[in-house]
Amino acid sequence: MGLPLNLRLFLLDANACNSRQRIDELTELERLGREGVIELQYTETTWDEARRGSEPRDEKVAKFLFTGLPADSAHQGPWREAITRVLFPDGSLNESRKHDVEALLTAKMSGGVFVTRDGASKSQPRGILGSKDELAMLGIEVVNFTQALRIARTEAQPGAGPD
Repeated sequence: MGLPLNLRLFLLDANACNSRQRIDELTELERLGREGVIELQYTETTWDEARRGSEPRDEKVAKFLFTGLPADSAHQGPWREAITRVLFPDGSLNESRKHDVEALLTAKMSGGVFVTRDGASKSQPRGILGSKDELAMLGIEVVNFTQALRIARTEAQPGAGPD
């Protein structure tokens, strides 16, 4: 039996693995996902990235589904270019930057909320979170862990949910 069609999709960045369950907001998001209040997944790119590093990370991430991009990329090219311009105005793309663009493109194409802690800090002032206003203009919702939990809790209210 499939999931209800009205679940809000949250897409986790690789930095949202929470393999040791030490990030309370992510632990709660995972609980809401298990209870069927929200749909909690990775993008294909962030799923691959999150599995690297240690056996506990790999085991944790392997329990999640991921959302990928369709093979037909005719509609993706302009969005990929727009996301690249927002995140990396100089246009230089290494593998890590390409992964960020692909993850955000997946969020755009799926309508998911992208959950990350990338950016908006003193050490990384731009990053994904630091570009959230510009990304919102492209129709990509980017939130930090606390904001994601706030949105998810709203979904948990009786009668709540996307239109």
